Formats: sequence, structure tokens, C-alpha cells
Amino acid sequence: MNMKNKNIGWGLIAASFLAYHGGANADEIKLDEVMKSRIYDTKGNENHPYTKAANAACESISGDVPRRIACFTHLLLGVNVDGISNIKLYNPDVVYSEIKEPEIPETVQYEYYSVKNCTSLPKNINQEVSVTVNESNTISVSDTVTTTDNASLNAKLELKTFSIEGGGSKTRVVDISKSTSSTTSSTTTVREVLDETILPYSALIYTVDKRYGNTYIDFVGSFSYDADLAMFGRSLGKFSRYFNNNYVSVSGQIWNVNYKSVHKSYVELPLPTDPAECNAVSLDDFLGKGVRHQTLSLL
Repeated sequence: MNMKNKNIGWGLIAASFLAYHGGANADEIKLDEVMKSRIYDTKGNENHPYTKAANAACESISGDVPRRIACFTHLLLGVNVDGISNIKLYNPDVVYSEIKEPEIPETVQYEYYSVKNCTSLPKNINQEVSVTVNESNTISVSDTVTTTDNASLNAKLELKTFSIEGGGSKTRVVDISKSTSSTTSSTTTVREVLDETILPYSALIYTVDKRYGNTYIDFVGSFSYDADLAMFGRSLGKFSRYFNNNYVSVSGQIWNVNYKSVHKSYVELPLPTDPAECNAVSLDDFLGKGVRHQTLSLL
């Protein structure tokens, strides 16, 4: 019996995650460029509050004709801000989707145990084995919020993880000024008893399969933003003084891999009735190359 097709597990979980998210191109949102673009859009709109403030800033330059001319020239060209500083993000908010299942909603990991009876009498096995199961939670943020000069931003987003088993959610904080993918995991030990009678000149190969459920949610996180503006050394006050709807959003996913159950089964293999030949049989030939298994002892 070739059992190589059962040697799967975390590779499928990773593939499931990557199929949905890993190949996406991250967007880098530079806040100062966003604000410059919105300011540029006021060019030619003499009634816009920002245009009026920028004109007043140029008008206030006295005693330095070249500088005054340069200031108005900048306005004519649409370069109507030359200082954006103290960029702040505040009022974070998060909207979550419903819990979703990927194309591979369940994945399985396998552990193998083997025992041989190379005697002429039936033998028993009664052994407890410890099966380790791992659960994980991965947060991936596909967008980053930065500035052109990589100024420090307090870009912390508080996210609530979830549990489909009713275990409640936990809170994790991610920094969206960096390309973020972080995983937390936990390990649990499940004990199983392997209790069988082994016929003479035969072997048992136990398969313990650990089943995991894969789920995820999409989320969109948003912040309000603001900054100090200046034109030719003249303070123009806060960006929010002139512009509304000052929000920036990032998107991402939260993936859960939850332990569901452990099942055990076995196959019985006939062995040569000559004790020497029986003991010489390697059960690796039945499991497949590279498949590890733990040898158990008879009573």
C-alpha cells in the first residue's frame, strides 16, 4: 500500500492562503503626495479657501520682491504648497466582512505509527501517543501608509481576530506604515490510545490524521489624517481647515487555522512467516520514501 498521497498538511494551508492573498501587489500610500494632489486640484479656483490663504501668504511677503514674485509664480504653476509637516493619523476605524471559506476549507496533516509482530503468537498493543496540533492566526495588510521622506507615523491599527468555534476574539495591533504579515500560533497536545491485537507475522500501520478548518475575513481599516501647511515660510494652518473627507484606507485579511478533530485508522500487512525474513522487512517500503513514522512496542 503506497501512502505517499497522504503526506500533506501545512503546504496546503499555505497554498490556500497564497491563492487568495499572497500574490496581491501592495499599494504604498504616501500621505504627503495625497495632500499635495488635493491642493493642486484647487489651482485656478480663486474661491477655494486654500487658494485665498495661499494668495494671502504671498501677499504678506514684503521687502523681498524676488521672493514675493517667486511665491506668486509657484501659485500660477500650481505648486501652491512647499511645506507639509507634522502629518498625523487619528480616529482609526475597521470594517470586517463575514467569515469566509477558501477553496480548500479543510486541510489534513498525518502522523504515522507502526508495529510488527514477527512471532507465531498474537500480540497486543496498548499505547498512548501524544499528537501535537497547531492553530494559527495570520494578519496580512496589503497596503502601507507612509510619507515621501519616511517620516515617523503613528499608524497603528487595532484588529480583532475571530474564532469560528465560539472562543471569542482577541485584539492585535499592526503598524500599517510597514508591509505587515504576522502570525501567532498555539500548540495543543491531544492524547490517543492505540489498542489492537496484532496477528502473528503481520504489521499494523496506524494513521492519525489531524483535521483543520481554514477560514478568513476581509477588513478595511481607515484613518483621518491632518498636517501643518506652509507656503514660502508662511504658516497656512491645518490641512483640515481647508479640506473635508480627509480619510485614508488600507485593506487586508485575517486567516484562522483551527483544529477540528483527530481520527485514527490502520492497515494490516502480512509479513513473511520466517522470523528472520519478517524482522528484515522495512515498513518504509509501505509508507513511501521520506514519510517518517514512529515505531511502537508490543506488550
